[in-house]
Amino acid sequence: MFLYDVSERHSIVLPGQPPVTKWKLDVGQLERFWKLKPGSLPSDIFVVESASGEAFFHRLIMGRDRIEIAERLIRTAILAMVEELRIFSGNFVQWVPLNGGLYFRAWQGLAEAFPEHRIMPLQTTFVPAGRKEVRPGVWKAQVWDSHKGYFFGENLIVAEGAMASGSTGEAMVQFIVKKARQNQEDLPVRIILFVAAGSYQGIMRTYAACKRYGIELVVILSQAIFGVTVEAGPSSGKTVTDLCLLNPGTIISEAYLELAKKEWQGKQGCAVGDVGQSFVETRECIRWTLHELFAPSMLGLDPKLIDRRHSSVDVAAFLRACPFLLEPLSSDLEVVRAQLGVVKKALVRHQVPTMY
Repeated sequence: MFLYDVSERHSIVLPGQPPVTKWKLDVGQLERFWKLKPGSLPSDIFVVESASGEAFFHRLIMGRDRIEIAERLIRTAILAMVEELRIFSGNFVQWVPLNGGLYFRAWQGLAEAFPEHRIMPLQTTFVPAGRKEVRPGVWKAQVWDSHKGYFFGENLIVAEGAMASGSTGEAMVQFIVKKARQNQEDLPVRIILFVAAGSYQGIMRTYAACKRYGIELVVILSQAIFGVTVEAGPSSGKTVTDLCLLNPGTIISEAYLELAKKEWQGKQGCAVGDVGQSFVETRECIRWTLHELFAPSMLGLDPKLIDRRHSSVDVAAFLRACPFLLEPLSSDLEVVRAQLGVVKKALVRHQVPTMY
């Protein structure tokens, strides 16, 4: 199943940018494809294909390069959605879940789409969000209080790097409702959810939470609508929820599927990884990412087939400097600390410029 089978296609021309494609998905066809009950998904789901969206799914790009890609990604998505966004009356505000949504700065795109936002900047609420281990092996999504206040409006944008199970999306909706009531504010008419990599399972769960409170949900995705791959990681033994481009339950364009097959060497690997970590915790991110992609006990990709234009490091040289990344990773804190020291030196020595 490809995007053209379940979508209406629109070509978008943005000044100074490569071509952009916007797909308006037919929710009824999606529900039949995934064998869902009618009404499980919101009626407004869009996928925006762009050069920055494709770049964001190169797992080996991290740090400042990935931050800049994320900023271009949401700007492009908002400009592609101008016609739809202009239909909505009322104020726009943004809530940013930290850390994964930190660099998806919707106000930059909105300032171009809505000139009035240059004088009246988009009011933004930053809230820490993540998962907390409530008992051994059991994790629960949680949103913590912001100490900078809360902004509400008819149209509330939530921008996030990835959504797999939807537990964080559900928790965000519940938290927004809770804080609106505590502050005697009206609930938003709609939540506009931008997710760089989002699954239909996550959308379902978030939409169910919205429906309980009479809130509309509009979803804007990048490149694909994923089916979550749930499996036990061979190295860690932990259950992981991966967003894989080559998952048969993922719907993408036929042309992009061919590119993904080449990049992933025909294997199912998570297209995004830990988004927040890739922005700001580069040492730990590169340690885990290289292990996940190249260790024989994990995906076991061939480093010689990696396109160096799509990587922030020289992979072959990095693995020679850090051969322990090809073995099962230790959980001993002293060992981890020592490995991170070696990784830091390798990062300085083997970082390379990307094409982005």
